[in-house]
Amino acid sequence: APDALVPYKDSIYRSKSSFEIDASAHFVSVEWTQSGRAHSGERWELGFYETISQWHIVNGGSDIQQIRDATRLKNAQTAQVALDLGGQSRDVFGTVALYNVPLVAKRFDKAARAAATRRGARIHHQYGEQTNSCENPSDVIISGLAAMGISPCLGIHNNKNDNPFLLVRFVAFDVEGAYRILHWCLAPLKTKIGFAPYSDRIHARGQTNHLNRFFFEKPNLDLSPPPNSNEKLTIHLSPLAFMLADSALPTGGFAHSGGLEAALQMGILRPNDETTLLQVISNLAMNQHSLYAPFAFAAMQQHIENYDDFLMMLDENLDALLCSHAQAHLASTRQGAALNRICNSMITNYTGAKLRHGAIAFGVLAKHMALSAEAMLLVFVHTAIRDAFSAAVRLGIIGPLAALPLQAKVFRHFAHTSAISHVIPYTEKHSYDDDTHLFSASSAPFLDALHASHSLLDMRLFQS
Repeated sequence: APDALVPYKDSIYRSKSSFEIDASAHFVSVEWTQSGRAHSGERWELGFYETISQWHIVNGGSDIQQIRDATRLKNAQTAQVALDLGGQSRDVFGTVALYNVPLVAKRFDKAARAAATRRGARIHHQYGEQTNSCENPSDVIISGLAAMGISPCLGIHNNKNDNPFLLVRFVAFDVEGAYRILHWCLAPLKTKIGFAPYSDRIHARGQTNHLNRFFFEKPNLDLSPPPNSNEKLTIHLSPLAFMLADSALPTGGFAHSGGLEAALQMGILRPNDETTLLQVISNLAMNQHSLYAPFAFAAMQQHIENYDDFLMMLDENLDALLCSHAQAHLASTRQGAALNRICNSMITNYTGAKLRHGAIAFGVLAKHMALSAEAMLLVFVHTAIRDAFSAAVRLGIIGPLAALPLQAKVFRHFAHTSAISHVIPYTEKHSYDDDTHLFSASSAPFLDALHASHSLLDMRLFQS
């Protein structure tokens, strides 16, 4: 069983893994990372971190489905703010891919629900009272688990299991906590492989109350504008750009919280905690930029041969990236359907009606409006920031008047930094082949785990 990756201070790490899985096979893979050499005082001081994983489900030599997952942490501050939200240290994050292993999948589901309940969330029970094949985890098992979300891969089905491929995203307070949860969840594999994974890594027997310990000064999130922030933005915003930034678009955008509702119910966010709210929404904005903006930018390119085929290729690549994250996929496709209706009404002979995802439809609409790339990217990230603060107001985390200066602070930071503009030169270097989407990656692993757990909530105001 693989141990965690330990990134040293200022280290640069990149990995790419690809798996081809026969439709009748059983498959488990574990990939996880810890904060660094703790005994040397290092915590998330890495220089750069990027992992890309691909899974191909094949039957008779042909792909049934392609699934991709990618995470990128650009520097130490990005990692610290992404993992230590609310001023609580979290030293481990990772993913577990499961295919055709229902007993293991049920254990992970039980652990995710138990962890959410322990955090204070009210959850529903998908498996009812079926406990004879999968008992509930004890408090000792889940005490080190900060968050866990399980997403079925949409579009993969077989006769025995409605969702045979699952991607588990988890965040733990420390390595010992991660070992415990992985050992318990993977225990059913013992009958198949002859040993219980991570059984030799479990040392302590007691329980640590991580919910009340290891708090420290909250990570310094610098949202102050850079020295040249007094310069005017050299972006020509047409009236159409203001229409694109209006609260009417994206239609249905206010039905999704981006993980804020799960964070509130699990105690990560609290009413009137402006510092943590700024951290969470800054993470959401950066994730919008790193995961979706490259697709929106690529979709508005002017000189692409076979443009319709190119759009469908982009749509398939984004779907492969999101199909293992059900909540993000739901938000993206619902907004994509709404934007497609707008494109149909505004663009003569519109041929992109089969597009599924909002980021690509957004880029097509921006192209039709003849916006500059800079203007489109500003509006694109603005809508994410606006929708997030709107969700925070509706959830009672913050009042509408208090939200306005915070929203301006976050947007001003992103509008004056390379966090938006660096998408453009990178993407222009590509020939827009099948690897273009690989630049897109999540930059918020903790929020991803929280967002994926949204489906566990029994009472929900938002769709995702």
